[in-house]
Amino acid sequence: MLIAIEMFFDGFDVYLSAPVLGAALKSGYSTIGQNAQLVSVTFLGMTLGFFLTAFLATETRPCGCGKK
Repeated sequence: MLIAIEMFFDGFDVYLSAPVLGAALKSGYSTIGQNAQLVSVTFLGMTLGFFLTAFLATETRPCGCGKK
């Protein structure tokens, strides 16, 4: 369940950023380079969040299966 919640918020972030970045670029608020940097940092954060969530999901299982 924890991983499903993490995937929902990651997907929501990606789907919401596309029209926002397009509008920001069109209005002159951002550049293509800034948009590319934001997308890259977003995916880096998604990767780190996935690893943290996977670790927490493994370590907090009720059966204690993740503990050595």
